[in-house]
Amino acid sequence: MTYKFSDNREKYLGMGESAAGLGQMLGPMLGSIFYTYLHYFGSFMIFAGFLLFAAVLSFITLPASLNVKLDTMDEEERAVSVKLEAKVPYKWFFSNLRSFFGLITCTYVCLIFSFHASFFTTALKEEKGVDEFYHGFIVSVQPAFYVLCTIVVGYVINKLPKRVFITISFFGCAIAIAVMGPSYYLGLPNYLWILIIG
Repeated sequence: MTYKFSDNREKYLGMGESAAGLGQMLGPMLGSIFYTYLHYFGSFMIFAGFLLFAAVLSFITLPASLNVKLDTMDEEERAVSVKLEAKVPYKWFFSNLRSFFGLITCTYVCLIFSFHASFFTTALKEEKGVDEFYHGFIVSVQPAFYVLCTIVVGYVINKLPKRVFITISFFGCAIAIAVMGPSYYLGLPNYLWILIIG
Protein backbone atom coordinates (compact mmCIF):
# COMPACT_ATOMS: atom_id res chain seq x y z
CA MET A 1 0.00 0.00 0.00
CA THR A 2 2.86 2.39 0.72
CA TYR A 3 4.26 1.62 -2.75
CA LYS A 4 0.97 2.04 -4.61
CA PHE A 5 -0.34 5.03 -2.65
CA SER A 6 2.89 6.76 -1.63
CA ASP A 7 1.34 10.24 -1.89
CA ASN A 8 -0.72 9.80 1.29
CA ARG A 9 0.60 6.70 3.01
CA GLU A 10 -0.92 7.23 6.46
CA LYS A 11 -4.44 7.63 5.08
CA TYR A 12 -4.31 4.45 3.00
CA LEU A 13 -2.46 2.44 5.63
CA GLY A 14 -5.20 3.40 8.07
CA MET A 15 -7.83 2.21 5.63
CA GLY A 16 -5.89 -1.03 5.13
CA GLU A 17 -5.51 -1.55 8.87
CA SER A 18 -9.27 -1.21 9.24
CA ALA A 19 -9.59 -4.46 7.25
CA ALA A 20 -7.48 -6.24 9.89
CA GLY A 21 -9.64 -4.71 12.62
CA LEU A 22 -12.78 -5.84 10.81
CA GLY A 23 -11.46 -9.40 10.79
CA GLN A 24 -10.58 -9.19 14.49
CA MET A 25 -14.08 -7.90 15.17
CA LEU A 26 -15.97 -10.51 13.12
CA GLY A 27 -13.83 -13.48 14.26
CA PRO A 28 -14.96 -13.56 17.91
CA MET A 29 -18.57 -12.83 16.94
CA LEU A 30 -18.67 -15.69 14.43
CA GLY A 31 -16.75 -17.89 16.85
CA SER A 32 -19.40 -17.40 19.53
CA ILE A 33 -22.22 -18.18 17.11
CA PHE A 34 -20.52 -21.23 15.58
CA TYR A 35 -19.45 -22.60 18.96
CA THR A 36 -22.99 -22.24 20.33
CA TYR A 37 -24.58 -24.15 17.45
CA LEU A 38 -21.78 -26.34 16.03
CA HIS A 39 -19.70 -26.88 19.20
CA TYR A 40 -15.92 -27.28 19.36
CA PHE A 41 -15.17 -29.58 16.42
CA GLY A 42 -17.64 -27.91 14.05
CA SER A 43 -16.28 -24.44 14.79
CA PHE A 44 -12.71 -25.43 13.95
CA MET A 45 -13.80 -27.19 10.77
CA ILE A 46 -15.71 -24.09 9.60
CA PHE A 47 -12.72 -21.79 10.18
CA ALA A 48 -10.38 -24.31 8.52
CA GLY A 49 -12.74 -24.18 5.53
CA PHE A 50 -12.48 -20.37 5.50
CA LEU A 51 -8.68 -20.66 5.35
CA LEU A 52 -8.78 -23.22 2.54
CA PHE A 53 -11.07 -20.90 0.58
CA ALA A 54 -8.66 -17.98 1.21
CA ALA A 55 -5.72 -20.14 0.04
CA VAL A 56 -7.44 -20.95 -3.27
CA LEU A 57 -8.59 -17.35 -3.74
CA SER A 58 -5.06 -16.04 -3.05
CA PHE A 59 -3.53 -18.39 -5.58
CA ILE A 60 -6.02 -17.33 -8.26
CA THR A 61 -6.11 -13.57 -7.67
CA LEU A 62 -2.71 -12.42 -6.35
CA PRO A 63 -0.03 -11.38 -8.87
CA ALA A 64 3.25 -13.25 -9.17
CA SER A 65 5.05 -10.33 -7.53
CA LEU A 66 3.85 -7.84 -4.94
CA ASN A 67 6.10 -5.25 -6.56
CA VAL A 68 4.24 -4.13 -9.68
CA LYS A 69 7.44 -2.67 -11.16
CA LEU A 70 8.95 -6.15 -11.42
CA ASP A 71 6.16 -7.20 -13.78
CA THR A 72 7.09 -4.44 -16.25
CA MET A 73 10.88 -4.94 -16.14
CA ASP A 74 12.95 -6.99 -18.53
CA GLU A 75 14.99 -9.95 -17.21
CA GLU A 76 18.18 -7.95 -16.57
CA GLU A 77 16.40 -5.14 -14.66
CA ARG A 78 14.43 -7.70 -12.66
CA ALA A 79 17.63 -9.54 -11.65
CA VAL A 80 19.27 -6.29 -10.48
CA SER A 81 16.16 -5.27 -8.53
CA VAL A 82 15.87 -8.65 -6.80
CA LYS A 83 19.60 -8.50 -5.90
CA LEU A 84 19.20 -5.05 -4.36
CA GLU A 85 16.16 -6.16 -2.33
CA ALA A 86 18.07 -9.23 -1.13
CA LYS A 87 20.77 -6.96 0.30
CA VAL A 88 18.36 -5.54 2.92
CA PRO A 89 18.80 -7.81 5.97
CA TYR A 90 16.36 -7.85 8.86
CA LYS A 91 19.05 -6.54 11.25
CA TRP A 92 18.96 -3.19 9.42
CA PHE A 93 15.61 -2.54 11.07
CA PHE A 94 17.43 -2.57 14.42
CA SER A 95 20.19 -0.21 13.33
CA ASN A 96 17.73 2.48 12.17
CA LEU A 97 16.29 4.28 15.20
CA ARG A 98 12.88 5.02 13.64
CA SER A 99 12.29 1.50 12.34
CA PHE A 100 13.58 0.00 15.59
CA PHE A 101 11.16 2.18 17.57
CA GLY A 102 8.38 1.11 15.19
CA LEU A 103 9.14 -2.58 15.76
CA ILE A 104 9.32 -2.16 19.52
CA THR A 105 6.11 -0.13 19.58
CA CYS A 106 4.20 -2.66 17.45
CA THR A 107 5.37 -5.51 19.69
CA TYR A 108 4.48 -3.54 22.82
CA VAL A 109 1.03 -2.58 21.55
CA CYS A 110 0.22 -6.17 20.47
CA LEU A 111 1.34 -7.40 23.90
CA ILE A 112 -0.84 -4.84 25.69
CA PHE A 113 -3.93 -5.58 23.61
CA SER A 114 -3.62 -9.36 23.71
CA PHE A 115 -2.47 -10.00 27.28
CA HIS A 116 -6.03 -10.65 28.46
CA ALA A 117 -6.93 -13.08 25.64
CA SER A 118 -6.13 -16.14 27.77
CA PHE A 119 -8.40 -15.24 30.69
CA PHE A 120 -10.88 -12.63 29.45
CA THR A 121 -13.74 -14.98 28.54
CA THR A 122 -13.21 -16.94 31.76
CA ALA A 123 -13.55 -13.69 33.72
CA LEU A 124 -16.67 -12.76 31.73
CA LYS A 125 -18.27 -16.06 32.66
CA GLU A 126 -17.14 -16.45 36.27
CA GLU A 127 -16.86 -12.86 37.51
CA LYS A 128 -19.48 -11.11 35.39
CA GLY A 129 -21.89 -14.04 34.88
CA VAL A 130 -22.14 -13.45 31.11
CA ASP A 131 -23.52 -16.28 28.98
CA GLU A 132 -20.90 -17.76 26.61
CA PHE A 133 -22.97 -16.82 23.54
CA TYR A 134 -22.24 -13.11 24.18
CA HIS A 135 -18.49 -13.44 24.83
CA GLY A 136 -17.52 -13.02 21.16
CA PHE A 137 -19.69 -9.93 20.82
CA ILE A 138 -18.07 -8.34 23.88
CA VAL A 139 -14.55 -9.26 22.69
CA SER A 140 -15.33 -7.70 19.29
CA VAL A 141 -16.01 -4.24 20.81
CA GLN A 142 -12.29 -3.48 21.01
CA PRO A 143 -11.54 -4.25 17.32
CA ALA A 144 -14.72 -2.39 16.28
CA PHE A 145 -13.28 0.74 17.87
CA TYR A 146 -9.95 -0.05 16.18
CA VAL A 147 -11.67 -0.12 12.77
CA LEU A 148 -13.19 3.32 13.32
CA CYS A 149 -9.98 4.83 14.69
CA THR A 150 -7.73 3.57 11.90
CA ILE A 151 -9.95 5.27 9.33
CA VAL A 152 -10.27 8.54 11.29
CA VAL A 153 -6.55 8.73 12.12
CA GLY A 154 -5.70 8.29 8.44
CA TYR A 155 -7.54 11.53 7.70
CA VAL A 156 -6.36 13.63 10.65
CA ILE A 157 -2.78 12.37 11.09
CA ASN A 158 -1.27 15.40 9.32
CA LYS A 159 -3.07 17.94 11.52
CA LEU A 160 -0.58 17.53 14.41
CA PRO A 161 2.87 15.98 14.81
CA LYS A 162 2.68 12.17 14.74
CA ARG A 163 4.28 11.88 18.17
CA VAL A 164 1.31 13.81 19.60
CA PHE A 165 -1.12 11.25 18.14
CA ILE A 166 0.99 8.39 19.47
CA THR A 167 1.07 10.01 22.93
CA ILE A 168 -2.71 10.56 22.89
CA SER A 169 -3.21 6.95 21.78
CA PHE A 170 -1.11 5.50 24.60
CA PHE A 171 -2.74 7.80 27.15
CA GLY A 172 -6.26 6.89 25.97
CA CYS A 173 -5.47 3.18 25.93
CA ALA A 174 -4.00 3.34 29.44
CA ILE A 175 -7.21 4.87 30.75
CA ALA A 176 -9.34 2.33 28.85
CA ILE A 177 -7.43 -0.66 30.22
CA ALA A 178 -7.52 0.75 33.76
CA VAL A 179 -11.30 1.11 33.48
CA MET A 180 -11.77 -2.21 31.70
CA GLY A 181 -10.00 -4.26 34.36
CA PRO A 182 -9.55 -2.93 37.88
CA SER A 183 -12.45 -0.48 37.82
CA TYR A 184 -13.31 -1.23 41.46
CA TYR A 185 -9.85 0.03 42.48
CA LEU A 186 -10.88 3.35 40.99
CA GLY A 187 -14.05 3.39 43.07
CA LEU A 188 -16.24 2.32 40.14
CA PRO A 189 -18.73 -0.53 40.60
CA ASN A 190 -17.88 -3.89 39.01
CA TYR A 191 -20.47 -3.59 36.24
CA LEU A 192 -20.28 -5.18 32.79
CA TRP A 193 -21.16 -1.96 30.95
CA ILE A 194 -18.11 -0.24 32.49
CA LEU A 195 -15.90 -3.05 31.23
CA ILE A 196 -17.41 -2.76 27.73
CA ILE A 197 -16.83 1.03 27.68
CA GLY A 198 -13.20 0.38 28.72
